[in-house]
Amino acid sequence: MSQELVIALLAAGAALGGSLLGSFLTRTTEHKQWHRNEKNQAYIEYLIKLDELEKDLDTNVQAVGSDRLLAITAARSAIRLFGSATVRRLARDVDNEATGLWFMADLADVDSGTSEDRTDRRRAYSEFVTRYKASMVHLISAMREDLKVADPEDERIDAENAQLFLEDGAKRPLG
Repeated sequence: MSQELVIALLAAGAALGGSLLGSFLTRTTEHKQWHRNEKNQAYIEYLIKLDELEKDLDTNVQAVGSDRLLAITAARSAIRLFGSATVRRLARDVDNEATGLWFMADLADVDSGTSEDRTDRRRAYSEFVTRYKASMVHLISAMREDLKVADPEDERIDAENAQLFLEDGAKRPLG
């Protein structure tokens, strides 16, 4: 075999190898970007559904039906597919807290029973609000970390908010 033929074969092999490697890397990068976009969308949809529940509970407890909880659970389905293990676990916890919050909001709004009964129901509801908001802080923090958009200032604020909710019984706003 002549030296020129060997050089041509090596060049063709290198070009083919480079092409295959480039194709593989592009496909891998595109898949990672697609996965990140799906995860981001799943997180946004879930948070929107939770926000809708909170607004409804703040304005008209009686109008909030179980369909609101079903919408939250449906939105969490995408998190089960695309979210990190930590976010999946925290979203499940928030789902449980949201269900308890919905149930307790309905009970706290009932005017029957003694004054002490109503006070106890409202206190129990306040405790659910506290746990729910603390769970939300942890979930949002984990989402930020999973999407690699967290910064130290966000983490500091989240930790302070979680602590305030636990200490003050959900009397302070997120933010």
